Amino acid sequence: MRLLAKCPVCSGQIQFEINDLDKRKFCDHCGRLFKVPDADQIKKALAIAKSVGRSVYIDEEGRVYG
Repeated sequence: MRLLAKCPVCSGQIQFEINDLDKRKFCDHCGRLFKVPDADQIKKALAIAKSVGRSVYIDEEGRVYG
């Protein structure tokens, strides 16, 4: 499964792994350090993505967009 985060500064998409959950990661595009959502936030986003049939994004505060 491909997990993506959206940088809160440049909106670049960053691919991450399961072991990156609830850790900080650098944006590949602008270099900003940001927090990857935790497993509970990911589960919420996956449920929403399944119900709407498209990608969703989660910000550093756990808010879901999509």
